[in-house]
Amino acid sequence: MSRSIVISEMSNSVTGTFVLYDLLSISTMSGSIEITIVPHPASSSKAPAELRLNTVSGSIKVTMAPFLHDPSTAIPKRPFNSSLKSMSGSITAALVHSGTIGTERTSRKLILIAE
Repeated sequence: MSRSIVISEMSNSVTGTFVLYDLLSISTMSGSIEITIVPHPASSSKAPAELRLNTVSGSIKVTMAPFLHDPSTAIPKRPFNSSLKSMSGSITAALVHSGTIGTERTSRKLILIAE
């Protein structure tokens, strides 16, 4: 089973719930990204979880399931690295943060909650 999920779209938005094993990478040219992430444990204790969200002209809204106050979703003990980029849209994120986090936007607003 692959522990990486990579999605690339031109003009479609990406919405839904996705698992984060070792890599979740979603990119769009003109569509927005609005997702919920369910983090999973690492295959080895030191493997970080990598989240990469990139859109040129859309917005990003991402929430990790533990922020939805769902008691069935615990935060796995592992590093979490995130990269969120939008050239012309807003970025709103509620993420677990224990590694590195990078955000880049050229206009509008940025709201980031990291725990």
